[in-house]
Amino acid sequence: MNQNSSVTNENLDERLAQQIGLSPGSIRPPCEQTPILPSEPSKPSGYIFNLDLEMLRYFHHFTTTTSLTLPAQHSEPAKHWQVDVVAQALHLRWLMCGLLAISTSHLAVLSDSETVKLAHRDRSAQFIQEFYAGWGQLRHDSGVAGSEEAKAGAQIICIHRCCYWTTESPITGQGIIESEPFQLQSFMMTVQGCVDSGFALHSATSNSNDISDHIPDAVSESARIDSGARAASGAAGAAPPELLERLRTLPFRMVDPLEKPENALDFFATVSALNILAKCCSLSYASDDVGAVWMGMASWLTKLPDRFKQMLSHGNSATLIVLAHWLLLVERAECYSWFLKGLATKLHRQIVIELPENSAIQSLVDNLLA
Repeated sequence: MNQNSSVTNENLDERLAQQIGLSPGSIRPPCEQTPILPSEPSKPSGYIFNLDLEMLRYFHHFTTTTSLTLPAQHSEPAKHWQVDVVAQALHLRWLMCGLLAISTSHLAVLSDSETVKLAHRDRSAQFIQEFYAGWGQLRHDSGVAGSEEAKAGAQIICIHRCCYWTTESPITGQGIIESEPFQLQSFMMTVQGCVDSGFALHSATSNSNDISDHIPDAVSESARIDSGARAASGAAGAAPPELLERLRTLPFRMVDPLEKPENALDFFATVSALNILAKCCSLSYASDDVGAVWMGMASWLTKLPDRFKQMLSHGNSATLIVLAHWLLLVERAECYSWFLKGLATKLHRQIVIELPENSAIQSLVDNLLA
């Protein structure tokens, strides 16, 4: 723009200002005008709502990390916990407290600081107490006694029970300590309940701690198909040959140390349990993920002959020895599930105590675990 046009524009601005009653120089080009900004809203004197960031952190840890370590009778365990159970918990405070209790227990395991561990365990105890308060009300409501939220709650009880059993210095007053001590039968039922919500609910509403008194739900068809597909693909290889050989020769090694079975049914029940265990080993090693490992470990419990479970409940030595070999799958599952850490060794000690103090018998279970 030349000088004459610039002067002309300035004169026009002055004339326009005089016509509308403004002082000369008050009109500026748009590029020189100060933008009008919206005024800041006045800050409230207090918070409109209480945003609990600590709970959000626990919930975030559950959905992103803890849920990936939990089992389910489902081809996709992570989806069961991240989507299905979380969707229910978002509408039920007591169920959400159950998930947060598991999340805080997981954080306690991951921490190296004893102070932080104690803080997480204390929060877990608070969450689980509120969970049990809601669980107690649910059990008295016949309309939802067999609902999906009831099954999820029973499954949470089993997982939290394992959390308690693996804790070196558990905080008292968590609601399940006195009623569920660590024993052979309670552990077997709890393991099955961790993966099978229907069985967990049946166990939670039963007065018996004897696995032989429970009729376990069959493994779901989808889970069987999924496990079979993984086994057929051979993605992670087969079970270690030395493990399968150990199971194959066990009946022959038990002949001399043990007394002759009372009847043929006892013998066939024991051999059948061993054959099933060998197949479950193949399921466990079919894939290196939580689903396959838990399917291999827990499915053995669902397929045991009734006769074998009855013998086991009476402390039969042959069944205890077979059970000790099942702990090899429990030990493998410990590598994938933090809430099982050390339980295989703990259960092995109990089996050793229950077996006769005979060196030949004890040798069948000695040095079994790593």
